[in-house]
Amino acid sequence: MEVRHQVFVSSTYVDLKDEREAIIQALLELDCIPAGMEMFVATDEDQWDLIKELIDLSDYYLVVVGARYGHVTPEEISFTEKEYNYALQTGKPIIAFVHADPDSVPVGVTDKDPEKAKKLEQLRKRIRDGSDGVRRNVGEFKTPDELAAKVSRAMSRAIKKYPGVGWVRGDQAMTIETQQEILNLKQKISELESDKRAAQSALVEDVEQLAQGSDEITLSLYIRDNTYPAAARKDPIYVEATTTWDELFKYIGPMMIDEATESDIKQKLCNHLFTTKAISADDVAAIREMGKDISRQLLAASWDLVSMQLRALDLIEPGTKKRQIQNQQNYLGLTQKGQRYLMTLRAIRRGVNPGDDIPPDSDDEETQSDIATDEDDNE
Repeated sequence: MEVRHQVFVSSTYVDLKDEREAIIQALLELDCIPAGMEMFVATDEDQWDLIKELIDLSDYYLVVVGARYGHVTPEEISFTEKEYNYALQTGKPIIAFVHADPDSVPVGVTDKDPEKAKKLEQLRKRIRDGSDGVRRNVGEFKTPDELAAKVSRAMSRAIKKYPGVGWVRGDQAMTIETQQEILNLKQKISELESDKRAAQSALVEDVEQLAQGSDEITLSLYIRDNTYPAAARKDPIYVEATTTWDELFKYIGPMMIDEATESDIKQKLCNHLFTTKAISADDVAAIREMGKDISRQLLAASWDLVSMQLRALDLIEPGTKKRQIQNQQNYLGLTQKGQRYLMTLRAIRRGVNPGDDIPPDSDDEETQSDIATDEDDNE
């Protein structure tokens, strides 16, 4: 596959017109693509954006300094030096040439401004002596033909030592090897999709045997007395709460639409069980004896049972959103199946008045078992 490398040519124009023509001819003979912006007026800020884009798209940066500093930008540097600084910043391979005898250049094409002459000498020193901290081989020239010959040799070495990405013809970009790789990948995708369909089919068959929907599930809560002083506290107790899988999923499901932490979901479920008629009358009486200042939590074993079952039913899955590296919490979200199923549980049917038919969230409702008080959430 034939690759052509793009070379950005940076220099002033008036004093190096013949040299630029010689460089362009040498680059074309090497099958390189010359690029440069000497034909643009250097005061247009939009043109600087175009220059940066051309440098970014080029594989190599070629700078030639003659006997003229050039037009000065608002930053008080010439466009040639500004382009040179940007090439350094982006890490482009730099090929540099300076005129061996700038005093021999006709006065009519040199800078008459002493300040510009001073800046020109400083730029020559930067490039030639590596005073910018980057050592490189710098060629010298006196004539356009000499420069062209040296550019040809320098570019051949640069392409060999620092091979660039280059450009290719559109009809050559797709090689036989690439075509074969794409075919292999398509076949692999087809095989994976087939395996996925088979796994989903098996999962659907297995799900029918799992507890779900209106099936009941009994979970354990830990109730602790927080009365102060500690000597006045009663012993903690364990109580059981019974609900259905649909009722459970109906309340914790909305949290996972946009993903939520396991700890938050677990607490949400605990609050729901505690503030509904899921707890037996005997356990309600035991909790009342502990007073108002109590805290509760769902046992880890009960939560593990719930989370594993919902995963087996393909309703929830681990969170996939990117988060800060210091965030080590586990997140859960709804699968596509889980989102659809939640909608069937929570969506309002026609003819139903939401204010009359839909119960409030268990975190906000008045307890139906008279267990919860205003202090219940002080954990």
